[in-house]
Amino acid sequence: MVESGPLRVSLELVRRWRHSCITQRIHAYQHTTRIDFDTEVDWHEHHILLKAAFPAAIHSTSATYEIQFGALERPTHWNTSWDYARFEVCGHRWADLSEGDYGVSLLNDCKYGHDIKDNVLRLTLIKSATSPTQRRTRGYIALPMRSFCTRVTGAAKRSHRLPCSTTRPLPSLRAVMALLPTCRQP
Repeated sequence: MVESGPLRVSLELVRRWRHSCITQRIHAYQHTTRIDFDTEVDWHEHHILLKAAFPAAIHSTSATYEIQFGALERPTHWNTSWDYARFEVCGHRWADLSEGDYGVSLLNDCKYGHDIKDNVLRLTLIKSATSPTQRRTRGYIALPMRSFCTRVTGAAKRSHRLPCSTTRPLPSLRAVMALLPTCRQP
């Protein structure tokens, strides 16, 4: 545990795998259902696909993903060859798994490959292929992600508003004050 205060608790995990190192800071907040995952990777692998997985206690036959001009719903099972061929969805800023009036949304601002099978949400973080180019993803990579647990009906109704407020850092007080008009006494 690296932080334990009245508003936020933070845990840091460091994992070594083969020639790479993954550091993940998990932040949970007192008055919100938001969990932040700040992941830093020192990546030195090739021909390896790195994914983050988030198991959820939700059982739904479909998941919703943000796409270019709206949202797309796909099944969470791979019962047919068609389902198996669509194992990963190109989503923009969020993926949502919901049942009834409860759901979990996974938000990010830099990765686009999602897949949800059964009750596990996964996000592709690094694809270290060597084709079509020999220049592959290597070195230091920062990967911010957010997760929300919500009790609002309708995945698209709640998730499309969240990325703007979660993937961008909060402005500092000094930056906000600079935007306000100044009051001068005559």
